[in-house]
Amino acid sequence: IVIRFPKMVSELSLSQKVMLDRVVAIMKEYPNLYLDIVVFVDETGTYELNKRLSKERGENVVNYLVSHGISRKRLKLYPFHPDILEANPYYAKYRTQRGVMFFPKLNP
Repeated sequence: IVIRFPKMVSELSLSQKVMLDRVVAIMKEYPNLYLDIVVFVDETGTYELNKRLSKERGENVVNYLVSHGISRKRLKLYPFHPDILEANPYYAKYRTQRGVMFFPKLNP
């Protein structure tokens, strides 16, 4: 699941919340599932703007999941930062995505 955002927007829309409800259902069904939540941005705007937008988008997604009963301990947020892409080539291949992506794992 990829939660895509329009340019310059960090608030969750109704359709994004519907998608997140699916994530909530899956996480409730599989209590040993953890998520790396990685936020990607495009190259529109400055580095600082993208960094802020990424953080806001990621926090909005995490807060939504937590408000629907998912433990924050099961969620690891990675807002946009070039070091993340360099440190983990798996995430780097998604760098052209503009949105929030979920990478499931069974261990924290």
